[in-house]
Amino acid sequence: MSLDINSFDFEALKAVTKEDPFAEKKYKTDDRFYKLQRNENDQGVAFLIFLPDSEKRIIHEFSKINFQGENRRFVSEFSPTNIGLPDPFHEKWQALWNEGKKDESRRYARQLRYITNIKVILDPLHPENNGKNFLFEMSKTMADKIKGVMCPSEQDIAMGTEKKEVFNPLRGVVYKLVASKGSNGFINYDKSVWTTIQEIQPILQKNGITTGSQTSYYSDVNALVDDINKNTYKISDLLDPKNYLTYDELVKKMNWALGQAETETVKVAEVNKGDTEVQAVEH
Repeated sequence: MSLDINSFDFEALKAVTKEDPFAEKKYKTDDRFYKLQRNENDQGVAFLIFLPDSEKRIIHEFSKINFQGENRRFVSEFSPTNIGLPDPFHEKWQALWNEGKKDESRRYARQLRYITNIKVILDPLHPENNGKNFLFEMSKTMADKIKGVMCPSEQDIAMGTEKKEVFNPLRGVVYKLVASKGSNGFINYDKSVWTTIQEIQPILQKNGITTGSQTSYYSDVNALVDDINKNTYKISDLLDPKNYLTYDELVKKMNWALGQAETETVKVAEVNKGDTEVQAVEH
């Protein structure tokens, strides 16, 4: 390779590395997961249906690291405790909790999240999502909302709650996912409601969306099974160790979030086996 003075010009160096060091950096996102976009008023809406995956799994609970460090540095990763491996963030939380520093420990607490498969029926802001399958991550509150209509208590039934076959799209159950800003300034999904394909047919037709029948997105059970087998994501894949950062990689992420040099070591106190485990919290 011949070099001359021009070999060290900015454009020449950028061409070799195929990287613009001044380009705006974007966080890596997992395109398998659906994110409801909001308009300028922080409002968003979409019609979804829930699907089992090809292994007939419907919802799985995961612990997630959602850590906010210094200078808006965030760590968002699934905790290796999901697969029985140690997690330095969880160990830090446990150590602080055992020392009685409960307020400080909450910063390191894991968050409970629930993951399922969905199909987007209508996304007005992003019509390119219409008809596509995604993974969907939800809070415990939303998961409890699903459980409440799938498995209502006798008291709920007596008060008029109707049991819904949420994961059987042939029944036509649709979730109207609504995002809005609450009085506390945070985004919530409290206005989300259950509806049916039949009830929203006029809206779908207005948006050029045709369903398999007037009461179901699918024409028949064969169409549903084919979609599940070809297009859903196996929840079990999210429990594959190769999808998790190692202990040392998470320690480095913690250092980075806390503004410490990579060569520094975060002091993660060893947790005694007899220490009491406290349920992960939902933020």
